[in-house]
Amino acid sequence: MADSSYFAARHAALAERDRLSVLERELDPVTTRHLRPFVETQNRPPRCLEVAAGGGSIARWLAQMVGPRGHVVATDVDTQFLDLLDNTAIEVRHHDIASDHLETLTYDVVHCRLLLVHMPDVQRIVQKLADAVAPGGVLVLEEFEYATLQVADAGHPLAAAVTRVNDALLALTKAMGIDVFIGRHLPDLIEASGLVDVEHEATLRITRGSEQLTMAKATTAMIAPKLLSDGRVTEADVDDWFRALCDPTFRMIDYALVSAWGRRPVL
Repeated sequence: MADSSYFAARHAALAERDRLSVLERELDPVTTRHLRPFVETQNRPPRCLEVAAGGGSIARWLAQMVGPRGHVVATDVDTQFLDLLDNTAIEVRHHDIASDHLETLTYDVVHCRLLLVHMPDVQRIVQKLADAVAPGGVLVLEEFEYATLQVADAGHPLAAAVTRVNDALLALTKAMGIDVFIGRHLPDLIEASGLVDVEHEATLRITRGSEQLTMAKATTAMIAPKLLSDGRVTEADVDDWFRALCDPTFRMIDYALVSAWGRRPVL
């Protein structure tokens, strides 16, 4: 059963699968670029843990990387999409990282993406993830940093409406308990967990309007009724926002994806 505290759990499975597919398309190239060297440099077939695995694309990629002698554990509070994975190297677990047990000193690569933004006690969760890392292994965390979100061309006819909707989205997500600035804190969180050699990198895109479904469109469509019911924006604002994100003449500086990692020393 899905965790009802997760904001997407109340929406139809098809819409959620579409949203996860967009996340995979937009973020997987960044994630796999960061994970690849950590997987390839292990001295043995690595044991990998993918927490909040979502649609399973990264778990599937990890399984391809580790081969038949490796092992990938993919966890989520809702495994409906993970259960469709067909790879003997992948073990799917229904698991709530906030409350369920997790092995310690076990995994060579531990990764999660867009998990901490939903967690009320972030440092405790990071510590739990760090404790799961085996000696010589690595923890990789990825979260958004919303401070970069802004219209690239303030003179565009739709810029004012987009700015109003962006500001309303920021206010609403904060009111929902979502820390949209968690990305900037990842290096400090990993250092506080006791891991060493902590590094990070932020990936930022300037997006052009397109008819293609995007992460911003999928997320906003999901919570637009809440935006309107709260009176934060008008229907005309939301319509203009979607028009802008479909307009190839419109550009927006997207939120950054912060990737941070730290290593457990070899004992």
